[in-house]
Amino acid sequence: MARKNRRRLSEEEAHFVEVGAQSVRSDRSFEVAFVGRFELLYKEGDRSLIIPVDPLFDRLLVEFSRVVTWAEPHAAHLLMADDRERIWRNVESALKRLRLGFEIG
Repeated sequence: MARKNRRRLSEEEAHFVEVGAQSVRSDRSFEVAFVGRFELLYKEGDRSLIIPVDPLFDRLLVEFSRVVTWAEPHAAHLLMADDRERIWRNVESALKRLRLGFEIG
């Protein structure tokens, strides 16, 4: 009997469902969507934030360093280092799922 070679999912991998042409939702309760040509919307629970992007010739320049707080009504909450790391990992996996080339700016 042949055994199938199944890859075990790591904790960092997520399953996605496409919810639009440029939008995905994860089984880990976050969503990433393009809102216009120059912004990504990241949603996690009832909080969200906008990440500026610059479309280059063959990839996106993701201006993640410019993101410091959640959007209103949570703007008083600064993003801590662990929040930034989690959000970046989530955005990175979503962009890979959308098959988009990118770099961090």
